[in-house]
Amino acid sequence: MEVGPLARLLVAYASGRADVQELVKDTLGKLNVPVGALFSHAGPHRGSRLDAALAMIWLKEFFGQLMERVKINEVSTFNGERWEPKSWPADAEGVGLTEAPRGALAHWIKIHNGAIANYQLVVPPPGTVHRATPSSNVHPLRLR
Repeated sequence: MEVGPLARLLVAYASGRADVQELVKDTLGKLNVPVGALFSHAGPHRGSRLDAALAMIWLKEFFGQLMERVKINEVSTFNGERWEPKSWPADAEGVGLTEAPRGALAHWIKIHNGAIANYQLVVPPPGTVHRATPSSNVHPLRLR
């Protein structure tokens, strides 16, 4: 399974996300390359740049929404029930999964008697292994 910026971009594009399709078509059009160019050796580079551009667009939208709520003192997203560590259970387990710039990121934690008993972290690799090119040349591991 492939993860990371290019995979996110391709899934969003194929699922019909209008904002993603518009950015991809506009950007690749300016480069005079087809969408299929995302499957080339340069695809991961292009994918990560397009992913960053989309993140900036979405962050601007999110920031605008956040500021509108701040202006009217709307704080309903905050839940203070578990804010103080004294309110935390002595034994607990948790998991966090997200997408990071290079791919999937996961954390697992177990707390026993108020202390960390086990913590695991699975991070994306520092590089990406490329598939064979259309000319059947296999490219080595590329570190970013």
